[in-house]
Amino acid sequence: GGTSDFTVIRLSQDRKGAPDRLQDVLANTGVRIGGNDFDRDISVDYLMPHLGLGTTYGPKTLSVPRHSYFDIAEWSKVNFVYTDKILKEFEGMLRISHAPDRLSRFVKVLEFQLGHYLISKTEGAKIDLSTCDDAVMHLHEIENDLSISVTQREMADAIIERIKCLDVEISNCLNVADVKPVDIDLVIMTGGSTELPMIQDLVSQKLPHAEVVE
Repeated sequence: GGTSDFTVIRLSQDRKGAPDRLQDVLANTGVRIGGNDFDRDISVDYLMPHLGLGTTYGPKTLSVPRHSYFDIAEWSKVNFVYTDKILKEFEGMLRISHAPDRLSRFVKVLEFQLGHYLISKTEGAKIDLSTCDDAVMHLHEIENDLSISVTQREMADAIIERIKCLDVEISNCLNVADVKPVDIDLVIMTGGSTELPMIQDLVSQKLPHAEVVE
């Protein structure tokens, strides 16, 4: 869930019996982008605004701080948001909020430590969007009738910068291997995020002559 790794390997009938295949590994590169990053992007763009992200408060129309929303959308940081200091800060902002209906939801998330619940809902939506045009996140633990819809197109918009980074890293791996995209005959993709249509489209466009196997 934290990295995307790429390897170019030379395969042939002539070499399958060779005692040492190390020279057949032409390149091995990677980048710190994984499923958790996609989950966070979807959450920040399409879930967190319903919990007060992007709203304002007070007579000076100050913006609600963004960092707590980013942290609570990330597995490795979510527990650090559960402090009395942060809860009291948001309770204070709620009292003079310009969107109290939305911000009150985030205060409830902090009070009842529902960050992992939000992350699981976002991950579920991402998985659904691997095969469906749209998905719905039902957030009944926060509010009885709260449901948030996300489309496949919206997910693509949310993760576009990650996809661009993967595009660059594929090119980098090919350059290290000193091969052209048309030289790749077979791509074996592993991991849940490879089921995302945006990643499958990227690989198909980047390596047009390759057979793709999951």
